[in-house]
Amino acid sequence: MDEFEPLCECKAVSRREFLQIGAGAAAAGALARGGLATAAPGNFPPSAQTPPPKAWFDALFERGTPPTYEGDALKHVAFPLGGIGTGTIWLHGSSRLINWQIFNNINRSSQVDDSFLAIRTEQDGQPPVVRALQLNPVGPISGVASVRFTGQYPFAYVDFED
Repeated sequence: MDEFEPLCECKAVSRREFLQIGAGAAAAGALARGGLATAAPGNFPPSAQTPPPKAWFDALFERGTPPTYEGDALKHVAFPLGGIGTGTIWLHGSSRLINWQIFNNINRSSQVDDSFLAIRTEQDGQPPVVRALQLNPVGPISGVASVRFTGQYPFAYVDFED
């Protein structure tokens, strides 16, 4: 007997047949357990058992004022930049670029050192002024004095003051 010759006469199963067999096995297993699973009733407070009034739903569609963050509140802001399927870089409230997630390497605490935006201005007869557009300095480049972050996805507005 050739060593590569099968020991049995197996029939090849098509993909369709395989899926039919799998679905049948899953249905048989569910019926053996007493039917399809249902969620436990839970303990919902009375206020959650009746839907809110129509005015509450209407308020969801009203235009509002986007939230603005300043001072200590900036440490709670992380705004994703980038489109679906493009990877993301997040904009922190301090205007630092954080959470670099590119090429499916999801690492929520990733930082890329020395990645920042900056501005340079110069007036006649004056030395140039360079600032990193974030609160924290980057090497010899000072950060700005204050940042105000306004987020209304998909747009983020950052006001710098120095």
